[in-house]
Amino acid sequence: MSLAGDYSGSVVLGLNRGYNNLTNTIAAAQAAVDEIGNLLVIKLGNEPEYYSLRAVASNVSRLYFHHSTVGNCQYCFWGVYDVGAPYYGATAATAALAGASNIAPLNNGTTNYTAYATYDLSGNPLRVLLYNSDYFNGTGTRSSQTFELTGLNANSVQAKRLTAANALSRVDQGSPPTWGGQEYTNGNCVVSGTETFETATVTAGAATFTLQAAEALLVTLQ
Repeated sequence: MSLAGDYSGSVVLGLNRGYNNLTNTIAAAQAAVDEIGNLLVIKLGNEPEYYSLRAVASNVSRLYFHHSTVGNCQYCFWGVYDVGAPYYGATAATAALAGASNIAPLNNGTTNYTAYATYDLSGNPLRVLLYNSDYFNGTGTRSSQTFELTGLNANSVQAKRLTAANALSRVDQGSPPTWGGQEYTNGNCVVSGTETFETATVTAGAATFTLQAAEALLVTLQ
């Protein structure tokens, strides 16, 4: 690390979890920040806990998504012939951030359920992304979690749902996710299907939303 710190340009450092030791990875990242003054990017491999919205909320200014070996990479946006399932998640995250100047988590990140609110330049809330990260592999009963948003001024709010048959759904195996009821055509990413919005009634300034395991919901507030 000291050699990298002496480099005259910017440094991109890659870290990969060894022996499933997340604590070791975090310690290595902290040491890199302390010792490499010209550090530009830390690239994390096999670290699914580090989601893009969490990174943005932590003031990370640039993200690089490693796409590994195209055609043999289940976390890639695209395969050789198919639009990968992660592309749908990236689209939902982009929609949550569109036109926003700030983002903030609405919980402390200690559970499988989270919410991120985005705000415009004047500090007015734009959207809230709800996420249920409980795991569901397609067998047994799919659990669900109820979220409540309070302090709402409208009589109702609209939302778009990101969902799939289960957390292991793959486009190349005939099980694509949907984002607001729509899919992306393989080969050109053209949207197909009818865009679907859900409407939730606001009562006494509050609205509730139910998300199944491995689902996300983007609630529009303006």
